Amino acid sequence: MIQRGRGLMSRPLDKSDLNEADAALVELADAAALGLDRQPKPVAELVADLDGLNGYAVPWNRLAGDSIEPSVMAAPEWLLALYEHKRKSARDGDVLLVKDTAGTGKLTGVVPFVQCPCRWGVPLPVIDSWLNDLFFFGVPLIGKSSPEATLDAVLRGAKDLLGAKAAMFRLVPRSGAFVQALRALAHENGLGIAEFEPIERAGLTCGTEYDAWFNDSFSRKRRKEFRRLRSRLGEQGRLESAARQAAEPLDVWINDFKQLEEAGWKGGNGTAVACLDDIACFLDQALSGFDACGRLLFWKLSLDGKTIATLFAVICGRKAWLIKIAYDEGYSRYSPGVLLMLDVTRDLLERGDIDEVDSSAVPDHPMINHLWRDRLAMTDIMVATPGTPAVVFRLMVKAEHCRRGARALAKAVYRRLLKKGSK
Repeated sequence: MIQRGRGLMSRPLDKSDLNEADAALVELADAAALGLDRQPKPVAELVADLDGLNGYAVPWNRLAGDSIEPSVMAAPEWLLALYEHKRKSARDGDVLLVKDTAGTGKLTGVVPFVQCPCRWGVPLPVIDSWLNDLFFFGVPLIGKSSPEATLDAVLRGAKDLLGAKAAMFRLVPRSGAFVQALRALAHENGLGIAEFEPIERAGLTCGTEYDAWFNDSFSRKRRKEFRRLRSRLGEQGRLESAARQAAEPLDVWINDFKQLEEAGWKGGNGTAVACLDDIACFLDQALSGFDACGRLLFWKLSLDGKTIATLFAVICGRKAWLIKIAYDEGYSRYSPGVLLMLDVTRDLLERGDIDEVDSSAVPDHPMINHLWRDRLAMTDIMVATPGTPAVVFRLMVKAEHCRRGARALAKAVYRRLLKKGSK
């Protein structure tokens, strides 16, 4: 309630003393004094079945086009296919949907995750990015209108619905809008936040002409070697490089990829897409979904009409991700995968609708790291949920560092043993 200042009257102001206009101003002032917290806040809802996710298809698609940072893994085309075909064989994933409660039916957040009730052998529940063999980017979809409010709803939902003490987000860009919003929320609310295992992987920043990129990226000797390889491969037959056109049947391109991959070393050890029914079905559905909205890119290198290398990528917003590449190992002396990547780079730089391309590759990848010199800084980041004591979060951070250190040591020992066994 507003009171008069110094003067003849010091009693609380009675609105009967005011005319209609002044009374209206007082009403507004009273509302401001009470704060704006009466505005509806977004709330998180746990969805654990495919029908529930499909029911949000329309607002989900809107959110994918209006998020602070694009994300292929949280896009409906990818996540719905993953949920339908991969969930049974991977560690079960769930989704937190954040909804605007103002009656608009709008989604402001889509967060795929898995529950970890005893991540460090003690009952300190955490939600974690849904890791599987198709995971390479962990940014959830967060709407532009109120990102911090949405992230607050995510953390509160993780706590209230799942009892989580923290949320872990894997493979997120260190300088991206998602991490910035998460850090701002943590700072504003006094929540613990910590980074783990920062890495860099190859990427391509667009906006340069291909010839300038080619000359700046490679020495004269290396450029000459690429031309020599292409010339020698062309001597084996009619060499053609092509990007798929919208009118071409998608299944032909997908099948070419599957056959090439299965014929190589991945087919030999059973990890090729064609060897795994759930992955093959997922890929067919996901790529068809991206293709239907014009966001699938496919390229191939062919010799006398036979595909000897192929690669595909998807676009979300103004960013693209390379997904998978396959090549005929019978032509490995000519480096068909490298030659195709150079053609792909030319096409990506000439498009004009993409700002950045993520290789989706592991750090220090032996092929792409030597072609694409730009580096994308990625990290894993963990943030406490509201109410988690600071001392508990510090213990969780220490436990996570120990867990990762033990895993790295185990991997190093395993590799050393393999190396000894091969001698």
